[in-house]
Amino acid sequence: MRLRNSILLLILITGLLFSAGCTGTKPAPATTPTPQMVNITVLVTPPSNISHVPTAKPTATSTKQIIYSTDEINKLFADIAFSNDFQTVTKFTNPMVKISITGGYLADDVKTLSNFQQQFNMHSSTVQLPLVPAETNQGMIVFNFLPESSLNALAKDTFPADAMTKQIINRDENGKIGSIYRISVGSYASGILYLNSDLTGDARTHYITRGLLYYLGFVGQTGAYPDSIFYSGSNTTPAPNGIDWDVISLMYGSKIYNGMTLSDVRDALLITNTSP
Repeated sequence: MRLRNSILLLILITGLLFSAGCTGTKPAPATTPTPQMVNITVLVTPPSNISHVPTAKPTATSTKQIIYSTDEINKLFADIAFSNDFQTVTKFTNPMVKISITGGYLADDVKTLSNFQQQFNMHSSTVQLPLVPAETNQGMIVFNFLPESSLNALAKDTFPADAMTKQIINRDENGKIGSIYRISVGSYASGILYLNSDLTGDARTHYITRGLLYYLGFVGQTGAYPDSIFYSGSNTTPAPNGIDWDVISLMYGSKIYNGMTLSDVRDALLITNTSP
């Protein structure tokens, strides 16, 4: 009996243990982790031989050339081809006009004349100037550079009213003499241009270039174009501007000839008045 009870107790304990093992907490099933998004910044250093390219393209700048009408050119010509002393067109007709330079001139003075003479040749279809002035006191047009004191003495010279030689004194706004023209009245076969050798800069260049243009037949002035080398006001413009060169081309083209009066020029160029 006691043995039977022991066997029953053993069976009961074994059953309880089995039951506990079957109903115990099971481990949670393994789960696959969700991948996380990671922001990664990659710094790339460009090669040193590559230049930075600007995002904005620079704006190109240009100088607009002024185009003058035929009427403007013709009217300016009528203004500067005549003066109180010269009532007819008087220009060189020689195929080559000899120009010389003497006195206290500088290398830059020779260069100034050479530059102008080469440009003139490109605008003239009838007369040519030498590529460089002759360094002598002989020529159809002679540039003689003298100090201001010498020009002041020359300015005191007087000529009879009926003399064939005429003297024209050119002063700046302060009364200083820039140049003196001595010409044969009614003729440009020869002439001497005295330059103030004490002048410098644009003023010196202006009197050189303006003097040569005077001897080439541009004896008048204009009040219409302040940037013109022929402007009648205070003027140190060193070189002809665009319309000035147009007028030079007109003078030394085929339309204009020696001896033309202002009336002849107006008729030939269809000018109604001389004011631009």
